[in-house]
Amino acid sequence: MKIYPKVSIIIVNWNGWQDTLGCLNSVLNINYSNYEVIVVDNGSTDESRARLINWKRKTRLAKKGKANSLNKRQSHVIKLIFNYQNLGFAQGNNVAIRQVLQENTSKFILLLNNDTIVERNFLKKLIVSSSNQTNVGILGPKIYYANFKNKKNIIQSAGFMINLYLGKFLSVEQLNKSDKKLINIAQNVDFVTGACLLIKTEVIRQIGLLDKKYFLLFEDADWCLRAKQAGSLVVYIPQSIIYHKTSQSFKKERVSQVYYYTRNIFLFESKHARIFQLTCFLFTYFLFVFPIYFFGYIFVKKNRRSLIHYLHGIKDGISLLYRKK
Repeated sequence: MKIYPKVSIIIVNWNGWQDTLGCLNSVLNINYSNYEVIVVDNGSTDESRARLINWKRKTRLAKKGKANSLNKRQSHVIKLIFNYQNLGFAQGNNVAIRQVLQENTSKFILLLNNDTIVERNFLKKLIVSSSNQTNVGILGPKIYYANFKNKKNIIQSAGFMINLYLGKFLSVEQLNKSDKKLINIAQNVDFVTGACLLIKTEVIRQIGLLDKKYFLLFEDADWCLRAKQAGSLVVYIPQSIIYHKTSQSFKKERVSQVYYYTRNIFLFESKHARIFQLTCFLFTYFLFVFPIYFFGYIFVKKNRRSLIHYLHGIKDGISLLYRKK
């Protein structure tokens, strides 16, 4: 039997223990034989801590009760880390990534959103694909919406290409509308979403951890571009499939999404765009994008609170342009 490399699966939880337990139960049913699960609770204020501890205890008891079972998933190590506050998606993952790098036993790290459900063979498909092409550093699966207006098989993410001139992220699905069969072919992309991102630990040692300045949003795209700049390929693998409930934490606090998305696009551009690209981005943003959002919040959404966070995001984002990358 082929021995697969060890994978550390990192799941960050913030006030979402119901989704997290559903994700964990699906992960423990995968047909991959060499992985550990690290759950990072990011300073939750709900019942998450107690629920996670209780879930781990029950899982341990179930493992003891099935000592002779052929179901070897019960032998996998499950670790819990409790942060004292919400450190954000980037830093929350970094806490676990540092631990994995220090232990130095895993060849891959998988970032997995807590509001996802995975298919049994999703990880094996990613790992097998990683050995089929040289210089592959990061891989991502095809991600379907778990429930999109009661419709099935609606793709949420299939990898993205980045246009730094416009600050736009174009999905593989959008780019292949003329030939939908291409969506089922593995291909090199600019980035795959952090909802499910498999990266070699050697690549992390080369490019560093997730950039905590983002706090949340764009840190996955930043990581992928840094990997590409270091010579690694980022690859979308359609044979690997997961389902995403999409931004469950944002349902609790959507104004934070407005702020971080706005601020972080400027941070992202400041780090990766060349002077001419950055100039084009700023010109098009303030000529076209800004008026749409500004008047949209005032007259369409009539949401003063979101408008304030949007303007705050622009102010902080512009200030980042003048700081050292």
